Order: sequence, then structure tokens, then C-alpha cells
Amino acid sequence: MKTVFTLAMLGVAATTTAVHAGPNDYNYGEFKWIANGEADGPGGSTDYDGFGAEGMMAVGENMLIGGGVDILEADRGNLDPERYHAGFGLRHLQPMQGGYDLSMYGLVAYERLELGSDDGNGLGIRTGLRFNLTPMLEINPHLSYADYGDVLGSDVDGWTYGVRGVYQVNPVFAVTLGIQESSLDVETSDLDLEEEIALGARVYFE
Repeated sequence: MKTVFTLAMLGVAATTTAVHAGPNDYNYGEFKWIANGEADGPGGSTDYDGFGAEGMMAVGENMLIGGGVDILEADRGNLDPERYHAGFGLRHLQPMQGGYDLSMYGLVAYERLELGSDDGNGLGIRTGLRFNLTPMLEINPHLSYADYGDVLGSDVDGWTYGVRGVYQVNPVFAVTLGIQESSLDVETSDLDLEEEIALGARVYFE
């Protein structure tokens, strides 16, 4: 599964042309290093890290498609999580004074969670805001809900929330820094993925 998602994103990058990124540009691919996080569950807590990739593409004036993958590795245990999503949705641009427009987006997504040798599949919703504090700096708070179905004999669902900063280095390249937390309900217990910090490199496409 991870190979399919990664090759798909590399294919998008190879068949598109880099362009100048305007405010709230939705045509991009991003690779990220998940530098640190803490998993807190019934078996105790452990640190984790990993890597990921994601991308979005505008379709017409208001529609979006997007997807992503995160491959995580825990310091102890053998249930290294892998998260996947792919979906479609809408965006809305609200002009603001000073030219720093506010953009809102939402997607309905296929969601997949792999834990060790088991996995669950379901649906989710993803939403967020994008606005520019300066012409070079964008802030992106986001919220998502995913129902992964049955994983290791338990129904798993939960919320993820976070915020990401995007700094435009040049017309086609940006660096990102984000922090997020997830609270997953695993029937009678909870699994929390806390203080997950990710550094990313983003390229914009036509």
C-alpha cells in the first residue's frame, strides 16, 4: 500500500509543471519528516517518528482531490502505525482586506489504518482554513474525523486536530512545520498520538 501511494505522488510530480504559487494554492505535493510524537495507550506510552507524503489538486473552480500517507515507527512494540487517506471535496475563497485571502476547504475521504499485521478501512471528513499572515507565511489550522472500522478486533475511530505553517522560500518551493494530535477511541480504551511534529518540503504545480 505504501508503495502505491508514493508512486502515485511521484507520478503527479513528474507529469506537471512547476509554477508560481499564489495565495491558497491547492496544486502541490509535499514530502515530510515526522520528527517526533508520543503514543499513549493501554499498554503505556512510547515515542515514535517516521515520514510521509501528501498532495492536493484543484479541479475546476471549487473542487479538490487529495491524498496522503504516513509511515510511523514506534520506539518499542511491533504495532507501527501506517495511515492513508484519499478523497475529494470543495474549497471556498473569501477575499479579505489587505489582499490576505481566507480559504476554507473540506473533503470526504477514504481512510485506512494499519497496525502491525492488521488493518481497518472506512470513511472520514477533513476540513481546514488557510490564510496568509504575510505574503510569504501561511497558517493552516485543520481538523479531521476518521472511522477506520475493525482493527485488531476493535472498532477504531477518532479525531485529529493541528496547525501547520507554510513559508514560501521561492515561487515554487515552500517549507512547512506542523504539530497535530490524534485521539482514537478503541472501544473500551483510548489511543492518543500526541505532540506529533512534522517538517516538510512542498513543491507547487500547474
